[in-house]
Amino acid sequence: MIKETADKLINLGYKKVIDTKDGISLVKEDISMCVIIVENYEDHLVYNNSDLREPLENKYPFANKGTMCIFKNPPEGKSISDIEEDPYDAIKIWHKNMKCVPHRKDKDITVEILPIECSEDYDNVMDLRMRGECELIDPFSSVDGKCSQDIYKYLANLKKDGKIYYPKCLEDNHLGWLRYITNKFYTEKTTR
Repeated sequence: MIKETADKLINLGYKKVIDTKDGISLVKEDISMCVIIVENYEDHLVYNNSDLREPLENKYPFANKGTMCIFKNPPEGKSISDIEEDPYDAIKIWHKNMKCVPHRKDKDITVEILPIECSEDYDNVMDLRMRGECELIDPFSSVDGKCSQDIYKYLANLKKDGKIYYPKCLEDNHLGWLRYITNKFYTEKTTR
């Protein structure tokens, strides 16, 4: 799984940086993204001071904010969704969800980031989301790993101007993160 996944990313313009018995690390500098691929997910393979992560952070300043981990097997006692929903430090993607991995940027595309103020707005946005016309940060999850994955999937597959809605009560640091990742790929416009 590791080599096949790495080959797919290399075909999308990623460059292999590290290849160890535990996994492979790749980078795509023009979009400031790093990807770590592991067969069996373990925290120590993905976070700081690992042989797969530390060299990325030493060479690429964006690695501490733009690293994604693709894994096949969760650790014993944890489910795939347990790992994907963990918000800490890296976005974790099960290998069958490769559509979430960004691989291009297009500054001619504008993504508006807009607030939702009431439940009526929320219902309208859910209708738009079901039709694929926008993405929504779930107001009940704040920004967990799964929410991050949904945002990355939306951005990775965007072909025209788009919209991401967020609850008005979202903390500024979460909004800052959303603006940061959106601006890496497209022209970002935020309404508060």
